[in-house]
Amino acid sequence: VAAAGGWPAASPGAAAPRPMAGGPIVPGIIAGGPIASSGTGLGGAGSASLQAQMLAEKPGTALMVISGLGVFQGLAWFLNALSVLLFYREETGALLVSVIFALLLVPAGAVAGYGAWRYRKGEKHPLGWVAIGYVALVPVCCLGGVPVAAWAVKTWMDPVFKRLR
Repeated sequence: VAAAGGWPAASPGAAAPRPMAGGPIVPGIIAGGPIASSGTGLGGAGSASLQAQMLAEKPGTALMVISGLGVFQGLAWFLNALSVLLFYREETGALLVSVIFALLLVPAGAVAGYGAWRYRKGEKHPLGWVAIGYVALVPVCCLGGVPVAAWAVKTWMDPVFKRLR
């Protein structure tokens, strides 16, 4: 049997439950979900850095994923160099190409990943451009980085995003 307000009836001798001040607890507010992030939650109107982070989150995540794939590609070139050393010792040209690609892709991908992380946080940082350039120029996943880089540039150059960062 429900009491007034939808609360269950109290058992005999037990104190009646009291509703919390301010209404029910909404999981989105506690967990920082879209209700809190949109500025209607506990934080009031929301800060500019939070809004910038929300705008940059999805393209920043895509930049981070493709930068990580670039690092993985560099590690694959390193493994290729090891296989050339083990099985094709006379192929010095293939070894040289594999080592050069490995030495270029791994550190550049790591720097681009850091720039993508800063981009995803909505910060104005020059390494955001490094992440965009790396994703656009390094052919990982059959040139899948070109549309991601275009999306990231569009978000980066958006007047709302520029004003917030």
